[in-house]
Amino acid sequence: MSVAVGAVSATVLLNRFPDVGSWARDQGLEIVIIVSGAVVLNRAANEILRRYVRRIGSRAEQVEGSRRARAVADTRRMEALIQASSWVISALISVVAATMVATRLGVPLATVVPPATVAGVAVGFGAQRVVQDVLSGFFLLSERQLSVGDTVRVASPGSVTGVKGVVEEVTLRVTRLRTTKGEVVFVPNGEIRQLINLSMEWAQLVVDVPLRAVEDVNAAIARLDTVVAAMSADEFWQEVLLDVPRVLGVQAIEFGAVRVRVVARVRAADQDDAGREMRLRIAEGLAEAGIATAAPMLVPAATS
Repeated sequence: MSVAVGAVSATVLLNRFPDVGSWARDQGLEIVIIVSGAVVLNRAANEILRRYVRRIGSRAEQVEGSRRARAVADTRRMEALIQASSWVISALISVVAATMVATRLGVPLATVVPPATVAGVAVGFGAQRVVQDVLSGFFLLSERQLSVGDTVRVASPGSVTGVKGVVEEVTLRVTRLRTTKGEVVFVPNGEIRQLINLSMEWAQLVVDVPLRAVEDVNAAIARLDTVVAAMSADEFWQEVLLDVPRVLGVQAIEFGAVRVRVVARVRAADQDDAGREMRLRIAEGLAEAGIATAAPMLVPAATS
């Protein structure tokens, strides 16, 4: 009933005001088509970009061997670029559609451009931080400083502390991080002064083994060589370890303990897993050889 009443009312209005009817049939219909086309085009572009991300992700999963880490890093960077591109495409489509609609409404663009320019300059001065964030986000993506899935630490220059988390999303304005506690941190790109990427290409795994000072250091080093060689020969860890781990020798002599260092170059994404596995194998290997480790001991501070 309400639809019929609305149709009758629209018919009466068009008959009484023929200009309105002709405008609705011409410009009004064009405006509806423009708005609908913009919505459809925006969704189609986003769907194409999402399919492309899924395709390159499936290709990266099929890569094996040492090239897999590189393929995964490229996939993450492409995901970040596609996220930013999606935002730019949506904004561009909206601006073009709004301009076309304004033309159909009879708004003279020649008289709108000068005030819009002045307003844009005023907004630009007031939104300098936003412009800075956008430019910083562009360089973050174009220079491959980070990608979706990377573990990064954002801190002030010269500082080793800061916000550490996994990159979940990168836009031209903000970067979203997920910390180990599950907290979500939004960092404006313009505020990133020092970015430490812990997942780029490869990582250096360092394991310090504290031994009691009374233990035979040479026997312990020989046992460590056997342990790391067995791990590098393992078929599962051959793809994670980029080279054979090395026992560097005595790193430090402490109060009641000797510290021996083991290093290995591993895939950045598997650094934590490789570190836990290596520590487990070292502990088991030394225990089987009857070599005891020592907890770090602190020298008591002198008192006056």
